[in-house]
Parts: sequence; structure tokens; C-alpha cells
Amino acid sequence: MRFRSRRAIVPFWLLLVAAAWAAGYSVAVWRNARIVGERIADVDIRPDRTVPEHSERPASPDVPPVAIPASQDAPSPGSRRAPCVAIIVDDMGSSMRVARDLAAMPLPLTWAVIPGQPRTESVAAFAREKEIPMLVHMPMEPVGNGYDKNFLIGVNTSDDVIREEVRRVFLLYPWAIGMNNHMGSRATADRNVMRSLMKAMKPTGKIFVDSRTTASSVAVEEAAEAGVPALASSVFLDHEATPEYMERQRERMFRLARKHGRVIAIIHPRPKSLELLRRLAETPSGDVRFVTLPELMHNGNEPMRRLAP
Repeated sequence: MRFRSRRAIVPFWLLLVAAAWAAGYSVAVWRNARIVGERIADVDIRPDRTVPEHSERPASPDVPPVAIPASQDAPSPGSRRAPCVAIIVDDMGSSMRVARDLAAMPLPLTWAVIPGQPRTESVAAFAREKEIPMLVHMPMEPVGNGYDKNFLIGVNTSDDVIREEVRRVFLLYPWAIGMNNHMGSRATADRNVMRSLMKAMKPTGKIFVDSRTTASSVAVEEAAEAGVPALASSVFLDHEATPEYMERQRERMFRLARKHGRVIAIIHPRPKSLELLRRLAETPSGDVRFVTLPELMHNGNEPMRRLAP
């Protein structure tokens, strides 16, 4: 009987040891997965991954757009400058064909390239080759459950991780002129997150462009506090892919440009949106001039302020 008892006890202790080892291993894997999941090098880059057809709903048209910082080169007294529009093409990085089509258009554009897309590296290098101004289109946490959860900066992202993400993207793409948010309605409305982001942005000397996916965004406000050059978009040209909607937004873009002198508009690399860009390139826009984002920044002399739509 004693022999049998000892034989029964041995497997029991082995089972306890094995269970303890498995538990420790699982915890280690879980912790590493969380850390890796927060790093840009490990963003999902499966070849079949594509940008969602619809982005977050932009801030309401009733929300005043935000003007850009003043240029250091003020115009001479009495001089007048033509109204300017800078168009940012968001969600770049999925297709080199689209990148080539956009580069061939006789229309000044600024590209916002998402890290971790199937063609991010190629599109970013192509933008550099063609001297097309580029922003890093940083994935940030949205409000709601119906959006991509593969963001890099969210309300639970630590200050250290935010600082590391900013360092990494500009190490990968040093020619980028700055950053704007992909999605981000939750993150840009969180004062602590934006304060941490702007603190990380300050040493880079880069600009931040608020895509204005929420009327509650504090990004520009926190950028001003940190001394980071900040801009904000005023118009989403293609949130709805209907001709009627895009025509209304096109007219609104021109109206705001004529009223305030400068405006930033956002569009996406979708078929109907590319058609709109071709029409803008081929159709005279009267007194309104299309420029790149850096040109827009150096074309005004008014301080940052809120504008009425």
C-alpha cells in the first residue's frame, strides 16, 4: 500500500510543477504580447490588409475650423495674397498604383501615410523621391466599437510608449514634415494623452495636424501649450462618397478659403475621391490657389485663432 501511495504522490507533484510553469509562461507571453502589440514595428502588415472604406465621422460642420499658426514672413503692408487650400490625402500606404496616379496629377497635395500598411515603405519612399510633403498618419483610438482597434496611441497608452512611438515613426521617416491622426476621436479628446503626445513631439521640431474627427479635440490647444506648431483641418471632402455631398464640401472649402485666406481639407484615396481631385486639377478655381501644407504654412501672417464656418 505504501508503494502505491508513493507512486500516486509523484504524478501529483509533477502536475503541480507543470501547472506552475505553464501559468508563469502564459503570464510572460501575455505581457510580451501587450508590449509588442503597442510597438509600431509589430503593427499588422498582412498583405491583404486594406484601409477601411469609411473613416470616423468628422467634427460637425457647425464646429469652427481652426486657423494655422502665423508665418514668420509677414507680407508687406497693403499686400494681398490669393486664398489658399492645402489638401491632405489621408490613408496612404495601401497602393503604389494610387500613389503614382496622385503624383501624376497637376495638383499640389500632401500625403498622410499610415504606418504598417502593405505598401507603406514604398509609398513613403516614393513621396520622398517625388518631393511630395508627407505626414505620418498615426493610428489613434476612436470612440465606438465599429472601428479598427489596431491603434498605436490610446487613452491607456503610457507616456513612455507614446514617446517611443513618436521617436520610432520619425526615425523610420525622417523626411516626414509632421504627424496627423488616423481616427482618434477618443485619443484627441483626452487631455492627458494629447499633453503626452505634444511633449514627445516638441523635440522633433515637426508639426501636428488635427484631423478633427471630434468636436471635443484638445490637440491644437495642447500643442500650443507645448510649443508645437499645430494646424487643424476644416473640411472632409469625401466622408460621404456621393456626388452631392462632395460637391457641397468642395464649395464649402472654397468659401472658407475666400473668407479666411487659408483652409486645410482632407480627402481619401478612393475611386470617387480621385475623380474629384482630377476635376479640381483640371477646372479653374478662380482666385483660390492650391498649395502644399508647407506652402500654406508660409503663406499667412495671422496668429492662430478660431474661425467661423
